[in-house]
Amino acid sequence: MIEPRFLPFYRVQRTPQQRPLAAERLQATVAEAVAGLAPVAGEGVAVAVPSRGIDHLAEVVGAVVAALRERGAEPFVVPAMGSHGGGDAPGQIAQLALLGITEETVGAPIESPAPWIQVAAHDCGAPLLLPECVRRAQHLLLINRVKLHTLFTGPVQSGLSKMLVFGLGGPRGADGAHAHARRVQPPASPLLATLADAVPRLLAVAPPAYGLALVEDESHALASATAVAPAEFIESDRKLLAIAAAMHPRLPFSEAALLIVEEMGKDISGTGMDPHVIGRSVGVPTQGGGIRQIFVRDLSVATHGNAHGIGMADHTLRDLVEHMDREITLLNSHTSGMPERARIPTVHDTDQAAVRAALNATTPGPIMQIHNTLDLTAALIGGLPIARLQDAGLTIVEKLLPPYFDAHGTLVYRVR
Repeated sequence: MIEPRFLPFYRVQRTPQQRPLAAERLQATVAEAVAGLAPVAGEGVAVAVPSRGIDHLAEVVGAVVAALRERGAEPFVVPAMGSHGGGDAPGQIAQLALLGITEETVGAPIESPAPWIQVAAHDCGAPLLLPECVRRAQHLLLINRVKLHTLFTGPVQSGLSKMLVFGLGGPRGADGAHAHARRVQPPASPLLATLADAVPRLLAVAPPAYGLALVEDESHALASATAVAPAEFIESDRKLLAIAAAMHPRLPFSEAALLIVEEMGKDISGTGMDPHVIGRSVGVPTQGGGIRQIFVRDLSVATHGNAHGIGMADHTLRDLVEHMDREITLLNSHTSGMPERARIPTVHDTDQAAVRAALNATTPGPIMQIHNTLDLTAALIGGLPIARLQDAGLTIVEKLLPPYFDAHGTLVYRVR
């Protein structure tokens, strides 16, 4: 039973900022990106694709492939995922298939990124690598989303530059880039310093490259696509990050006694739960107040057991732990340089036990329940009056009546 101070509970919705990209603008940008490569008939073009569930990614890749074929080029798709997908070529190709990217859907063969070949080195001596198939190509086109990163802060975060260095380098390249970043001394940005060191070295030995930078709005709809010349990778990432950050999803309230997360996973965030949403990096809030306790219930199907980021929660269920792929989780966490994100929080047999323990461990405040940190347009909120919810721009959908747990101690109400 939930104490009266956390009642009543409401199902709420909010309207996110939306700036959907017109289809004709996307086509025009794709054409611009392809024109920048200037491929000639018969030349091979490596189209590098990330591991993230980007809005309309398969359609974007398909449009790029079609535009290249119209120019007589021979495009092929190569995963650019660092250590994701289990850190091996079959796993990364399987990850693309989960994103809807197969030879049939995009109209081009999917080539193995292995072997990854060292082509240069960071100042610190760590290797810079590229897939062998990319080295054989005549041109390279990178497709990636510009967004806030789950580990790095600074003026440049996730984008084309990071994909070139960390993603195309495979597990060893990602390890080397993280190692270089750890050597950077404050106040310099570790990621920006690493990319400024590595990007020119890779571009000097890679095939002529171009980029297609994508930005999503708060509802995760594709908002913009920008064709980027190689000399502008870092500066474009910097400018687009400011736009992406302004549209990044947020929780309805920044402070709560408990946040219940129905699912986490790599398809949702690089750390399973987005640190920019939950307000913590590992274990504790990044600022005073914030979300004082986090209970995560389950892994998404698409994460395939990868529970990287579980260490940011305070409570979880035995069922989630039993479905973890510990080897993949540990590989991802060590590669990221934050092995503590694989730490298993307090384990409970039921939702009711987890909620009771969390509330007993904190001071009074509202409870929020979300489906995941990618989907924040709907939530369940308890412990706040209707007026406070309405002042936050939330629409009250329904009042949730007890019981809140069934006879087995499982939550009765879900966001999705």
